[in-house]
Amino acid sequence: MSDGAESYQSDDVSDGYYDDDYDYDHDMDHYDIQGDVGSAKDRQDIETIPFQVVTSDEVDDRLDEAAHEVASYLKIRSCLAKMVLHMNKWDAGIVQRLPPDLCTKLMSNYTLRITNKSDLICDVCCMDVTELMSLGCHHDYCRLCWQAHVSMRIKDGLATGIQCMSSKCSLVCSSELVEAVLKSGPVELIGQYERFRRRDYVVAHPFIRECSGADCDMFICAETEKPYRVTCTKCKTTFCFLCGADYHVPINCEMLKKWIKKCNDDSETAHYLSANTKNCPKCDSLIEKSGGCNHMKCSKCQHDFCWMCSSEWKTHGTEYYNCSRYKEQDSEKIRQEGARAALEKYLHYFNRFDNHHKSLQFEEEMLKSIHATIEDKVNRHIGTWIDWQYLLDAAEQLTKCRYTIKYTYPYAYYIEAGHRKDLFEYQQAQLEATIEDLAWKLEHVEETSQATLTAAMHAAEVKRQNLLKDFFAS
Repeated sequence: MSDGAESYQSDDVSDGYYDDDYDYDHDMDHYDIQGDVGSAKDRQDIETIPFQVVTSDEVDDRLDEAAHEVASYLKIRSCLAKMVLHMNKWDAGIVQRLPPDLCTKLMSNYTLRITNKSDLICDVCCMDVTELMSLGCHHDYCRLCWQAHVSMRIKDGLATGIQCMSSKCSLVCSSELVEAVLKSGPVELIGQYERFRRRDYVVAHPFIRECSGADCDMFICAETEKPYRVTCTKCKTTFCFLCGADYHVPINCEMLKKWIKKCNDDSETAHYLSANTKNCPKCDSLIEKSGGCNHMKCSKCQHDFCWMCSSEWKTHGTEYYNCSRYKEQDSEKIRQEGARAALEKYLHYFNRFDNHHKSLQFEEEMLKSIHATIEDKVNRHIGTWIDWQYLLDAAEQLTKCRYTIKYTYPYAYYIEAGHRKDLFEYQQAQLEATIEDLAWKLEHVEETSQATLTAAMHAAEVKRQNLLKDFFAS
């Protein structure tokens, strides 16, 4: 552990959707819950793990220490050890098992080579120079050309991904080469390269994450490969440690990525067109059904046809409809029904997901109203802040539960039908019922006693914990 690092077991939760920056803090130690879950002081929060909030310098120290250990073991330079560790996602065990001949090849490929002569010519600028620089690929260029190439790539946001100048070469530039050519360059560019390089190292590292907070320069360190909740102690941003997105349990990171893409792209528009439109059988124009009658008339070619079977309408008599008979292998009908069913499934889960998202926004305003109400009561000497603290606790508990239930819907959308889904949806329904009960009591707080509200808080938290235990266990 680096000096100055702080260890935390966080109780904060935050989440949002459509890039909202909505945060909230809750402290379950404000009240004691007895029952299946136990009190906040007695139980371990299953949503968090021990983590450390560290500075960029402390991250550099950790990475340097790991590189030094590998360099000593493999008898290679630290800069090369750091490069190899980055290529292997900072798994020292894998790197230390590399065969000696591969280590020799790596040293040969990525070692900086400098040639000093009086009659050299750079192949890029065609100038007479006294110094050429290259990697093990022997693509020799002058310092000024290397500097121009590296500077341009850094301005494009690259660091560890900067490649050799030769279009036929796939070798990436070692930090030794980059630092050598930037030595006489602008200080700002050197600092930018160091930040981008650290960013690349952290992205590849399994146990270090950059804080997701806007303009925050802190990092989170934790040993986990699950989507646990972490909170930066500097900017108070709460996020998923695994992917850096807003905290989203019980849906996993891959499901969340797919769900957000599904909600934001135009795929559902295509689904709607597939389920609610057909092409005219004669001119192929797209037609949308806007009424209940199945007799369709194309506005372009004036063709009359049946919406159900796409046959000419004149074949449909008053006593007999050809489309009333079931046709084996009616692929068009099967396609449209399948598209409609898929759309209805998506809308079922999305509408409920979006409803809870909107409820969170309303309840954020309700929390502000509760603060104002308590302040008014205290000013009128009707109790103290401590006396009314249970109202804030209830609002924070409601928000926490609402976040959880919100993300149960995309999770239920993606998991396959079966016993596991049946159990999950049962737990989901139980949680939702207790959430709405708590929300009702909080909205009618003047008619609700403290004991009744505390019991509702307890019931909601018990159901939430039961649902999350199964998620983290799997």
